[in-house]
Amino acid sequence: MLWLGTVRGRLAFAAERGVAGVIGIALYVYALALHPLIALVAGRPLQAAEVVGIAPDPTAIATLGLLSLAPRRAGTLPLIILPIIWCLASALTLRTMGASEGWIPLTAAALAVLAQAWPRRSGTCST
Repeated sequence: MLWLGTVRGRLAFAAERGVAGVIGIALYVYALALHPLIALVAGRPLQAAEVVGIAPDPTAIATLGLLSLAPRRAGTLPLIILPIIWCLASALTLRTMGASEGWIPLTAAALAVLAQAWPRRSGTCST
C-alpha cells in the first residue's frame, strides 16, 4: 500500500455512498474501536486486547476496510489478497483452538470480498 500510495501515487481513499463505502468504513471503525473490546467479551483482561498495528487480526481487518474504500484501479486489487488470506488462516486457527471469536476474521474477509464485487457508484462523500 505504501508503494502504490506514495511512490506511484495510485492509491487514494474516498468514502463512497454505496455498499462498498459503508463496508469499508464499518470494517475500519470496527478494527480500531471495537475489536480491542473482544478481549473483554472473551474473558481476557484489557491488557490482552488486540490493537491495530500491534496484533495481526485487527491490522488485517483495518487494511481490508481501507482497501474497500480505495477506487478500483490497476494494481490495487492484488493488495487485498494478503489480508484476506490472513483472515482465513486466522479464522481456521481460532476454530481449531475452539475460540468463540473465530467467525470475526472470516466475516471481515467475506465483507471485503463483497465490497470488491459490489458495483461502485461514481459519487463520493469525501476524498
